[in-house]
Amino acid sequence: MFGFLNINKPCGITSSKVVYILRKVLNIKQIGHCGTLDPLASGVLPIAIGKATRLIEYLPFNKKYVASFELGKKSDTYDIEGNVIEVKDFDYSKVDEKLLFSILSSFIGETSQKVPPFSAVKIDGQKLYKLARRGVKIDNLPQKVIYINDIKLLSYNKFLKKGEFVITCNKGVYVRSVINDMGNILGCGAIMTGLIRTLSNGFIIEDSISDFENIEILRNNLVNPIEILPFRCFNLTNDEVEKIKFGQSIENFNLKCNNDILMLTYDEKLQAIGRMVNSRIKLEKVLI
Repeated sequence: MFGFLNINKPCGITSSKVVYILRKVLNIKQIGHCGTLDPLASGVLPIAIGKATRLIEYLPFNKKYVASFELGKKSDTYDIEGNVIEVKDFDYSKVDEKLLFSILSSFIGETSQKVPPFSAVKIDGQKLYKLARRGVKIDNLPQKVIYINDIKLLSYNKFLKKGEFVITCNKGVYVRSVINDMGNILGCGAIMTGLIRTLSNGFIIEDSISDFENIEILRNNLVNPIEILPFRCFNLTNDEVEKIKFGQSIENFNLKCNNDILMLTYDEKLQAIGRMVNSRIKLEKVLI
């Protein structure tokens, strides 16, 4: 098998567990997911099958989430699954949709985000969540540059102190950190109570499949990489396919797309990824 699966991961299991199940059902070793979803989160989890694992880096990086939050609490994981470490006595009468909208809007664009203590980021070769579970406190958590395209507040119930927003961002954004930062700005704390990924790497939740233990459903929903990669197709001749097999570049004086990435196809199947450089298509990934 060769292609991508758009899996709708349920809450309560890890992304690695989904891969483990698919590996058994499909009886295939070469498989991987395109971006971890925490057990608390559900939604789009793109899975690369076979040699498509070599194409993950070429997928769009866009992500979209619907996140739920609750004000007035802090937890060690920044979400509802962690230990509540603080409950704030706070005047919530001043918190309304206008204020929340203003704070959330301030995160749009390129900003610096401190990674949460329970994350897979490594310090001195050790993952932060493993250190956190052992009670090791890291005073200076690493920061990373992130980019958030848009955030919109969907709802806020001032009596329950609960709300929901939708966020569109690039890879690497911790949504629970966004919520934690919002709580810090308000001064009352906030934790994430739910997360649904509705878009990831070009895949949308409307096209996702929930039954990932049925081999026929999986086969019928395998996505051809040509359908999802955001590049122009270049159809190969028989002779050019043979050249690719031996790692040879292809001469072409007609293409006017210098430095552009191309999908090299034959019989509607992706054979390689190439880049146009001075009238030659130079190979980046050969898949045959």
